[in-house]
Amino acid sequence: WQGIAAADVLDATWKKRLAGVLSGKAHVLGRRGQPAPTTGNFRLTDGTLEGLPVQKQIAQFTRSPQFERMPLQEVSGDFTTDGVTTTVKNFVLESQGLLRVEGDCRIGAHGELEGNFRVGVTSQSLQWLPGSQERVFVTAQNGYLWTTVRIGGTLESPTEDLSARLAQAVGEQAIDTGVQLLNAAPEHATDAAKKAIDLLSPLIP
Repeated sequence: WQGIAAADVLDATWKKRLAGVLSGKAHVLGRRGQPAPTTGNFRLTDGTLEGLPVQKQIAQFTRSPQFERMPLQEVSGDFTTDGVTTTVKNFVLESQGLLRVEGDCRIGAHGELEGNFRVGVTSQSLQWLPGSQERVFVTAQNGYLWTTVRIGGTLESPTEDLSARLAQAVGEQAIDTGVQLLNAAPEHATDAAKKAIDLLSPLIP
């Protein structure tokens, strides 16, 4: 298939989140009227992704509103399904100059999600996140800084472990910086404490 609008094949929830043009192929091996394993691949181009909770969180963390509505140059992968469980391998999602995701996942009969991904972002996206490059996105490759992310939950309500790790990294870096300020100027502890408060204040909702 090719030239298929994503809205024509997605459920009501994902129609609001993902747009684009789909192409791909599938191979079904089995007898008519009986469950049969299906393998194939898919590719989405000229897309946009918006409305995922994690997008809003990342946009707030990084002060980069473009994460909330991302243009997608590519979403692709290889899939296998037995009519109950679907496995996606070699998954790629890229918004060039902003984000790239690579990995594998499994989708259960009721939309349960389980997967592991590499997530790459640009250094500019992390400039407002002290500690993110030292503690979370620690691998530089192909123009991105990378970390691993585990996903769970369901298709309707996906979960991830990245937001909590970023929050922890920012907090740890802020504490380390505050301690360094105090140690560097013990005779001016009041001024040093004020600098630490100024550092922390943008991180407090």
